[in-house]
Amino acid sequence: MAIVSDGHGGERYFRSDVGSKLLVEITAEAIRQFMKLGGGYGGMRLTTSNDDPESVPGLGVVDHKLRWLFSSIIAQWNEAIERHAEENPLSEWELTHVDEKYWNEFLSAKSPEKTYGCTLMAFFRTSTYWAAFQIGDGKLLTLNMVDGEPVFAQPVPWDDKCFLNKTTSICDSKALDEFRYCYCSDKSFPTAVFLGSDGLDDTYGDGELLENFYMNVMLEIAKGKDKAMKALVSDLTEISKRGSKDDMSVAIIYDPSVAVDIAVQLLSYQMTRNIKRRESLDSKIADLEALIEKAGSEIGSESQRIELEYKKKDLVKAKEAFANLQLQWQRLRGKKGFYQRLANTQK
Repeated sequence: MAIVSDGHGGERYFRSDVGSKLLVEITAEAIRQFMKLGGGYGGMRLTTSNDDPESVPGLGVVDHKLRWLFSSIIAQWNEAIERHAEENPLSEWELTHVDEKYWNEFLSAKSPEKTYGCTLMAFFRTSTYWAAFQIGDGKLLTLNMVDGEPVFAQPVPWDDKCFLNKTTSICDSKALDEFRYCYCSDKSFPTAVFLGSDGLDDTYGDGELLENFYMNVMLEIAKGKDKAMKALVSDLTEISKRGSKDDMSVAIIYDPSVAVDIAVQLLSYQMTRNIKRRESLDSKIADLEALIEKAGSEIGSESQRIELEYKKKDLVKAKEAFANLQLQWQRLRGKKGFYQRLANTQK
């Protein structure tokens, strides 16, 4: 299993670090109990909380069992934070650094959910099925290799209420209805799964840039878990400084026995993609050169002269991009050679 919980920012949630830590521990144990009770329903294709239980055989059973799991997590988390609040009165630091209205809210509240508020995402698998669920923002991606090419997906439905700095949360009064999930028991397990808090997708978006980040993480993983952990600790700090300025949490499920082979495939894919982009740029450069040559003999107005200057600037940028892609291809070829040698030493 892999679990990520991200404590809310802002003074109101001044114990969200505690809330997220408790939530991860509670979720892990709840998932273990769920699996012991037989959470599986065989032969079901990938389905989600957005599907109609009446049109998907078995989904009603799965939905009922997963809602029981979510209810258990919510109830146990509420008990845990209430106990923490009782056993840990406001500290001197909190009284000094948190606005009075927020610690007054904490003291007067019948239940201190908001103070400990956080998001949650989780993935778990057994020998017969896998499932993932989420409340709040952040992105959960699966990776499958199809004919040597990486195919990423976000199988847990997105919640439109998670927008900009707004998110659903375990501390919401209707948290049970805000959980989203996906479930699959046809034994089509993902090659790898990535869970990242919103600091990452606020930096990279949820498209190619984020996928490239996780492909690079897989390359680090192929060198060994310890090296990958060290690289993540270092890189995430720098990425946050340059990007979202938010804290970043990442959890990854992968099979170490195929990690090096996956790395070679990913690099082959990146090299092929690089070649296609250079071919496209080469065609663009040729077209721009032809247009510039033609326009140079037909300048008759100020607007035509300005347009010609724009084309020349576009040509310079295209050539620079082409040169950068050539350098990138050389680096990719070197990396691929490294992993191929690494694969040979493991045989």
